[in-house]
Amino acid sequence: MPLRSQRAVLATKIEAAEGTAETLAAANGVLALSATFQRNQDLIVRNPLRPTLSQMTSVPGRKTGTITSTVECKGGGAAGTAPEWGALLQSCGFSETISPGVSVTYVPVSTGDKSITAALYMDGIRHLLAGCRSTFTLGGAVGELALFNFSTLGVEESTTDVAIISPTYQTPVPKVLKGLTFTLHGSTSPTVICSAMAIDFGVGLSPRGDFSKTSGYISTFLGDRNPTCNFLVEKPLVATKDWYGILEAATEANISCALTGSAGNIVTITAPKFQVTNITEQDDGGKAMLSIDGKLNLSTGDDEFSIVCT
Repeated sequence: MPLRSQRAVLATKIEAAEGTAETLAAANGVLALSATFQRNQDLIVRNPLRPTLSQMTSVPGRKTGTITSTVECKGGGAAGTAPEWGALLQSCGFSETISPGVSVTYVPVSTGDKSITAALYMDGIRHLLAGCRSTFTLGGAVGELALFNFSTLGVEESTTDVAIISPTYQTPVPKVLKGLTFTLHGSTSPTVICSAMAIDFGVGLSPRGDFSKTSGYISTFLGDRNPTCNFLVEKPLVATKDWYGILEAATEANISCALTGSAGNIVTITAPKFQVTNITEQDDGGKAMLSIDGKLNLSTGDDEFSIVCT
């Protein structure tokens, strides 16, 4: 019988020692809408001089693995309880600050970023990665769910037959992108009418080479970050919101999006210094629209973007 792709579980855990795989259990499960594994295998082509044009055996070289996953943006179920995606976000270079019974706050860091062990269990097979770090996009369109899309790069520890784990997932239902408290460049509706957003945290990932490792790598290095964003808005009069003037003046202002459910399922996304970098005119069924690209700049440092769960 073929394996069932839908019968799968994503699991993650912060590593105590970078590059040393943690033992994963049901408690480490992350509710993912989708997840896929891809081995990244180097093959060294041997093409010495010889009297024939026939090919010789290539030699397997370094290898890494990538798990891509889509995860709902929702809370942990109780104020001060970390959401299931907390370890994934930390692997993107965020700190996690838990205020018991109150909140969980994620902000970017420039030192002390953490690695994770990640695994995709699929109907009897486990793809296990260690020393992982990640990058992500976050967003959605009006009437849809706000979704994280994570790309997690790590050292492939093993791909073996392992029984699937059975997590007990957190129970909050995610908030649909409607009825939000939403601010874009310091303005709310009806000054700004927005129907889609996408935030790309833009983390650079590269594997760390190590002669002593059978894979050729010890872990993944978290490089520079370049957070960018895009918003689709109705085109206003200049007197209402002068987007082209804002672009020309390099004016910065805040973004805030509150996904407001019950306590334990409130997720607030903020960025204090959004700068417009490009504007593209669009048409949507006769409606004049603007696709606005921007970047998320620092205020004082390591504060260009934050997610708070309450």
